[in-house]
Amino acid sequence: MRVIRVAGLCLAGVLVSFSIIASSAQAAPALGQCVKDPDKGKFEDKGCTKRATQPKQAKFEFESLKEELKYESLTEETKLTAIIKGQPLELECKSSKDNGEFLVGGNRDKDIVIFKGCELKPFGVTCQTATRANGEIVSDLLNSNFLGAGEKGNGGLKAPAAGEIWLQYEPVANHPFAEWECAGVKGELTGSISGKIPSKYIGTPLKVGKKTNKGDKPSFTAVFEATAGEQALKVTTEGETVAANFDGTSDINLFNKGEDFEP
Repeated sequence: MRVIRVAGLCLAGVLVSFSIIASSAQAAPALGQCVKDPDKGKFEDKGCTKRATQPKQAKFEFESLKEELKYESLTEETKLTAIIKGQPLELECKSSKDNGEFLVGGNRDKDIVIFKGCELKPFGVTCQTATRANGEIVSDLLNSNFLGAGEKGNGGLKAPAAGEIWLQYEPVANHPFAEWECAGVKGELTGSISGKIPSKYIGTPLKVGKKTNKGDKPSFTAVFEATAGEQALKVTTEGETVAANFDGTSDINLFNKGEDFEP
């Protein structure tokens, strides 16, 4: 069993402790609360990490998220790479911001990612989504969810190993991940991607705040690269559709009260 504990979050004036938990009883990792329940509890500790072996030890129970919980995700440089017509191309963005919310139940969330400072290399031309500022690419509405050990991503290529938790992103049904144009040449990204949550954030209390300021440490991170998680992305441009790789690290910050996101 692996747990990501989120401690010290205040909702409706009540101090509670949240966790992402994955166990035989919780098939997929889910965000929720470990509560004291001596009648129906299955765990012996307040973090819901130790399953009770005797009835008298069963004092706590895990309850999945009952209210939407907002978060903000920030990255610095990201790179989307592919081979188009035999030539390596790289779509590089200087930063991204993702405002979203975990939904009731705690395993899924919805969000929109805004990439800024995007440039197609080696040509040095800016890329942007229609109606957006130069160098700004906006994703479609995305769904994301946690994946636990043995649970394959939507690409069907890989699954987390024992003790691992991944965070998967995919667009809503029948929509692309994102669309853009670089000097008149259109591009489209489809498919899904999963990033690995580093082990140092698993089983340790995580920071929660109201806003994210530059230099603040994140609640936790998700690492997206060929050797971490699953890459099941495709780029369509210049009449070709090819596999693509995305590299970047998302700093994910949970907060009590946040602004509604607007792309």
